[in-house]
Amino acid sequence: MQYKWLFVFSIIVLVASTIYITLRVLKWWKSYLGRQRFRSGNKAEKRALKFLQKNGYQILASQYKLEHNFKIDNEPICIELKVDFLVQKKNLKYLAEVKSGLSAPNIRNKDTRRQLLEYHQLNPFEGGLLLIDMQEKRIRKVEF
Repeated sequence: MQYKWLFVFSIIVLVASTIYITLRVLKWWKSYLGRQRFRSGNKAEKRALKFLQKNGYQILASQYKLEHNFKIDNEPICIELKVDFLVQKKNLKYLAEVKSGLSAPNIRNKDTRRQLLEYHQLNPFEGGLLLIDMQEKRIRKVEF
């Protein structure tokens, strides 16, 4: 009888340990993928900087800040957004967002579309908004 309880206890400890280790590995993996995405994005932005200059754009700012002020239930809220670049070509200023990978540069990607729509809403510049597709090496003008 004593061995039966020891066996059951051992199984419980084994299952609990397996669950704990699995959760830790999943947490590490998610963190690892986030770091990889961040590094990939930084590399794409560096390549995009040269690509924009090569195509006649002057870089006025990197990580250009926009402020978004609104209210929820009459409570004022201010959100700061950072667009990859503020650029100029032929006296027109543009906000430029860099995307890389297979799906992110596609305007049909809901996250990209929502981000660009938010930038469009706050864009104070006459030139408009550019989507820099580093996968296809294309500069695309976005209009809503």
